[in-house]
Amino acid sequence: RHTILASPLQNSKITTENAGPFFRVGNLSKSRVSIEEFKKQKTVMVTGDYKFVEASVYFSGEGFPQVILANMNGNKLENLMPFIDRCVAGSNITFDNIIVKNHSGLKFIDGKLYSLL
Repeated sequence: RHTILASPLQNSKITTENAGPFFRVGNLSKSRVSIEEFKKQKTVMVTGDYKFVEASVYFSGEGFPQVILANMNGNKLENLMPFIDRCVAGSNITFDNIIVKNHSGLKFIDGKLYSLL
């Protein structure tokens, strides 16, 4: 277990642990998903009593000769749509540095990679 003070989040305590909560995009349960199914999703979800705060999102693989980094604040995917729309079979979307919060404070959770088919 690690504790980090993060000034961008108003010096809130952030902890990391290996056990939940868990992150997912919309209702997707698998990491390998069709482009069409991924594009239907509107939000990201976190299990338990946690709410999504922010994440770094990387777009790579087919359709991205160079990795693109986008920052996501709030649980809506709409700001990422210009990049999601560029995705083709073989593209990867990685959600990393995910921060969630509940009554105990802020917490980093495991990232997630989606490989598009």
